[in-house]
Amino acid sequence: MSPQPNLDRVSNKMKYSLSVTPLAWDKAVQSNQHRCGSTYESRLLDLLHAVSKAHSRQPDARQVHFGLYQRLRTGRRTKQSSLDLTLNLVETDPETPYLLLSLKDEQVDP
Repeated sequence: MSPQPNLDRVSNKMKYSLSVTPLAWDKAVQSNQHRCGSTYESRLLDLLHAVSKAHSRQPDARQVHFGLYQRLRTGRRTKQSSLDLTLNLVETDPETPYLLLSLKDEQVDP
């Protein structure tokens, strides 16, 4: 049975909106590969928590690399990241900057 999502983990407000590339979405949330007992909701919360944590550690950085860790059936995370991600601050329009989440090696055009 999958651990219940903890909404407090993603309660920190981020300064920017978040956009996720389709490939990153598929790998991090949509795919259930290698994640025994996880649910769509728990994978989404894990992703949002990891993004919030990475952004809060370096809130002024234009780019942050971080890993998403696989959750085990016990609720604990593995020590090795299962997915390497990049968070970019995109400021094409100064009025509406946003964060773009992609796979680390994914080529993106904001």
